[in-house]
Amino acid sequence: MTHLDLEDASPAATMSTSARWATLVYGVLCYLLFHVSFVWLVLFLNDVPIVPTINSGTSRPWAAAIAINLGLVLLFGLQHSVMARRSFKQAWTKIIPEPAERATFVLATVACLIAAYLFWSPMTTEIWRFDRPAAVYTILGIQAVGWLILVGATFALNHFHLFGLTQAWSAFRSRPVPDLEFRTPWIYRVVRHPIQLGILIGIWAAPVMTVGHCVFATAMTAYMFVGLFFEERDLVRRFGQRYVTYRQNVPKVIPRLWPSASGPKQHNAPPKQGVWSEGS
Repeated sequence: MTHLDLEDASPAATMSTSARWATLVYGVLCYLLFHVSFVWLVLFLNDVPIVPTINSGTSRPWAAAIAINLGLVLLFGLQHSVMARRSFKQAWTKIIPEPAERATFVLATVACLIAAYLFWSPMTTEIWRFDRPAAVYTILGIQAVGWLILVGATFALNHFHLFGLTQAWSAFRSRPVPDLEFRTPWIYRVVRHPIQLGILIGIWAAPVMTVGHCVFATAMTAYMFVGLFFEERDLVRRFGQRYVTYRQNVPKVIPRLWPSASGPKQHNAPPKQGVWSEGS
């Protein structure tokens, strides 16, 4: 989820008016559903009991709980990685309209997240707990910063392309999807993967850390770093020395708050349409 869009999508110029309307409505609904799942994620991790949470549900023996919980994270990881691959997209868009491909990816992500929320097996033994209000609010504030970094990083590149709205809107207007170019706006000049940085802060900054929460955070962390390994391999393949230089100058996940010795100009590109990254 950084600087690469592996799709070379353009809406089908022959789509009927009803198909264009359906694609637009579908894209908007998938976008809204993702935001529901994102808010639910925050409530899930913070054990807010208005929805199923990480510490609610049916208790099981630890072996069964770990197997179920890791399986749910694995399901999310497989969906997120397989559907982001170019070979899958080429086959998938023979079945669904190309302008709806990204929205379908988003919808599948929502389905996997909600499955995790609904079927998570609680493991409520506490690893740490902070009860003092000052500590609780400080940790929640750090967590909020993580979520803001995540959201801000999507807008720094192309938020609406990420969630499939640009593709659906372009198809509705019978226009090609704007080309996306490699570039490194603001936060991408201090960290290569700010989206993952935001997620890591969000899932680990918890006033109460149960074993179940730790399993979720550990498994998601492991998945993200495995996904980044393959994503960066794709980025080097696509952008060559430009990305290699960028990778040498800018850290992967832990931000560098001071300029690199070689300076940022080597990896900046002209500010054209912006670039979105693939989920992996």
